[in-house]
Amino acid sequence: MLSTATARSESEVFKLVLYPETNLFAPDVVFETNDNRSLQFDPGKIYHGTLEDDPSALVHGLLTEAGLFDGSVTTSTTRY
Repeated sequence: MLSTATARSESEVFKLVLYPETNLFAPDVVFETNDNRSLQFDPGKIYHGTLEDDPSALVHGLLTEAGLFDGSVTTSTTRY
């Protein structure tokens, strides 16, 4: 499923084209803290993609519970 979103850095506005990252974790993955307590995390919120105006750019990140994109945008000249 394709998603689009707009993200801003201090100096740029990005139009993201995002796809769910479906093969990053095993279906039965369990996340734990350093002291072996279970950590609630939804791997379905991880995305990869590109920019609408720069298909060679790489976008990786996750959507937070607040609906914000937390990740990186890498173009041919800069990483944000």
